[in-house]
Amino acid sequence: MGRQHQCIQLRTSSATLVEIRTGLMVLLWAIKQKMDCICIKTDCAVFVQSLVDLSSAPADFRTTLSSFCSFCSNFNVVKVVKVSRRC
Repeated sequence: MGRQHQCIQLRTSSATLVEIRTGLMVLLWAIKQKMDCICIKTDCAVFVQSLVDLSSAPADFRTTLSSFCSFCSNFNVVKVVKVSRRC
């Protein structure tokens, strides 16, 4: 049986917020799959830097980033890795 894909439309103020919300959606999906470790690769430096230092994040990203961080407690390991756009 083939994979089923779901399409979701996100209305946001920036591409960075799309990246962060997509990361959050990946966490929610992984929780449903009962995963205990996850690695999210992104080319969004602001997303990765904001996770390292939430206070450096633009104010309009903080609520979504806080949600992302709170869902991380459902896993033994969560990695968010900055990759090159060329990858």
